[in-house]
Order: sequence, then structure tokens, then C-alpha cells
Amino acid sequence: MSEILPALTAISPAVLPLIGVFIGAWLTSRATLRSSRNALTGIRLQMTLQAEIKLSDFRQAWINILRDCLAELQSIGMTPGKEAQKEQRFYELGTKVELLINNKDEDYEPLQKIMYRLLFSETIEDKYRCNAEFVEVGQRILKREWEVLKVSLRAAAVQTP
Repeated sequence: MSEILPALTAISPAVLPLIGVFIGAWLTSRATLRSSRNALTGIRLQMTLQAEIKLSDFRQAWINILRDCLAELQSIGMTPGKEAQKEQRFYELGTKVELLINNKDEDYEPLQKIMYRLLFSETIEDKYRCNAEFVEVGQRILKREWEVLKVSLRAAAVQTP
């Protein structure tokens, strides 16, 4: 036993710094790993936010196109007379509106009926009777889609750290 003690005493000054180096390296690698995980989480959140913003941009563009089509359709529909060129444009816009709106939307069928009533109205008085209802249904659709857009943007904002 007495021979081991001097041997350990001679080795310990060389071993202790090595042990310290190993412990330091281990702690550093754990901190680096934790930092990398945090960075990855941040990147994933940023990518999710960017995707939500892009989808929101597409939805906003879609809302703008729908609004423009509804406005032009209403304008042509309110014009007295049925010139072939106007009727063709009316049908083009009507079809575009039907394609832009989900046919499961609660206002899809009412809007469709109003568009045809507007098209086949013979007198300006009949057209005016359709006008208020057309605008009201169009506003409901646009408002609902605007609310979906806002919810989507808020959800994306909440995910951001």
C-alpha cells in the first residue's frame, strides 16, 4: 500500500488537468447541442410563419380578384340593354365568380341566383331590385374570407417566439 501512494501522487498532477479538459469538453458539447436545438426550433417556427404569410398573401390576392369580378359583374348587370359583347363578358365574369367561390359556401347558391336574375332582368327597375341583394351577398362572402385571412395571420403570429 505504501508503494501505491507515491505512484498515485506522481500521476494525479497529470491526470487532473485531463479530467478537467474532458469535463469541460463534455459541458461545452451539451451547451452546443442545446443551442443547436433552440436554433432549429426557431428556424422551424420562422418557416411556418413564412408559409402562413405566403398563404395569406395568396388568400388576399384571391379576395381582391373576387371583389373586382363582383364589382365588374354588378356594373355590367346594372347597365340597361343586352348587347352581345356585354352579355358575353357578364357570363365570363359570372363563371369566374362561380369558380372562385367554394360551391359549399352558404352564399354560393344565393349569389348564383341573383347573378342570373340580374342577367335576365328586362327593366332597369328589375336590375335595381337585384342590386342591393347582390351587393349584400357579395359583402358577406368577402367578409367571411377576410375573417379567415385574419385568423390565419394571427395564428402565424402567435407561433413566432
